[in-house]
Amino acid sequence: MMLTVITFKWSTPGYRSKYDATHVNTMQRMVARHYPHPHRFVCVTDDPAGVECETWPLWDDLASVPNPTWPDRGPSCYRRLKLFARPSLGRWVWLDLDAVITGDLSPLWTRPEPVVTYRPPGLNGGVNGAMILCNEPERFRFVWDLFDPDVSPKETTRLGYRGSDQAWMTACLQHCSGKWGEAEGCYDYSGLRKPAMRMRASGSARRQVNLPADARIVFFHGKPDPWEVDDSWVLDNYK
Repeated sequence: MMLTVITFKWSTPGYRSKYDATHVNTMQRMVARHYPHPHRFVCVTDDPAGVECETWPLWDDLASVPNPTWPDRGPSCYRRLKLFARPSLGRWVWLDLDAVITGDLSPLWTRPEPVVTYRPPGLNGGVNGAMILCNEPERFRFVWDLFDPDVSPKETTRLGYRGSDQAWMTACLQHCSGKWGEAEGCYDYSGLRKPAMRMRASGSARRQVNLPADARIVFFHGKPDPWEVDDSWVLDNYK
């Protein structure tokens, strides 16, 4: 069954990062270079101008539910959960725009588990919303159906889970999903940057961040964004 690759782009006044059509188009090109299998690339957006791929209009469901972890500055991404209510999509993967693809995605996106989630070291086993693969969406409609905008964010906070939709997905999926992490070539840029930052603190000039040889995709959580970085491997791949 063909895979649908889904990205999201919407405007959030005051948010730390600004996304535009060039970021969607760049991601589409990176996926095309590194996923040599039939796939459909879609952007869910409130502004399709300049976007070169297929677009779907952004829905308003859950748009006003605040992020319980960082109410003032954190993104509210609950609306993405609605993908779990669309089993007719077949196999899908959602992918954040602030990432750089550096290697073959086939081993990541041809995994056989019903659902696979990204688990970076900093979340202590929690689900990160940067990338999720759902092979059997009919089995996971409960992720959408059970979400209560008044109750669910409070429950995830009580359980110690951080974020908006990723906190809810941790509650729903952490024990029933396959995992991606550094062992599978999925890295967090902030983790890769720490050795270079320590060297810079000694008084030397800015150090290039090294890319691990087995890296397939690097996620940029927070700042900087990929388009703000001049590391050679970012410039070679983010285009």
